[in-house]
Amino acid sequence: MKRTGRWWACLFAGALILSGCARQAEEDSVENLVANAQAGDVNARAALEEAAVQGDAEARFVLGMLYAYGTGVRQDYAQARLWFEEAAALGHAEAQHKLGEMYARGWGVRQDMAKALVWYEKAAERGAPAAQFELGVMYEYGRNKPQDKPTARTWYDKACAGGFQAGCTAREKLESAASKD
Repeated sequence: MKRTGRWWACLFAGALILSGCARQAEEDSVENLVANAQAGDVNARAALEEAAVQGDAEARFVLGMLYAYGTGVRQDYAQARLWFEEAAALGHAEAQHKLGEMYARGWGVRQDMAKALVWYEKAAERGAPAAQFELGVMYEYGRNKPQDKPTARTWYDKACAGGFQAGCTAREKLESAASKD
C-alpha cells in the first residue's frame, strides 16, 4: 500500500512540476524574452523570431527595436524597417511611430517627411503618445502641414494625457507663448 501511495505522490508531484513548466512556458512570452534577447541571447531572439513568423505583432516590433538600436544584434536599419512594417501592418501603434521616426530622421531610409507624417498620423490615431507629440510639433511649426497651433495643442494634450512628458512641456510653452501675444 505504501508503494502505491508513493507512486501516486510521485505522479502528483510530476503533474505539479509539469503544470509549473507549462505556466512558465506561457510566461515566457514576448515580454519576458525581450530582456534576454537584448542581452544577446540567441535562443531568446530565435523565440521572438518564431513568434513574429507566427504573426505576433509585439514580437515583430521588438525585433525591429533590437535591429534599430543594435541591441543584442548588429544594428541594421533595413532589417528594423522590415520588422516595423510587418508589425505596423498588424496595427501596432509603436511600430507605426518608429516608422515615422525613421522617415523623419532618415534612419536607414531617405528622409521623407510626407511618409513620416503618414506613419505618425496612423500611430497617433491608435493612441501612441510619442506620435501624438510629433504631430503636435508638425502642426505647431508647420512641418509638412499648415501651421495650426490649436491643433498642435490638441495633439500635445493627447500626448500629455498618455503620459508623454514632452507633450505636457510643449503644451505649456505653447500656452505661455499664446498668453504673451
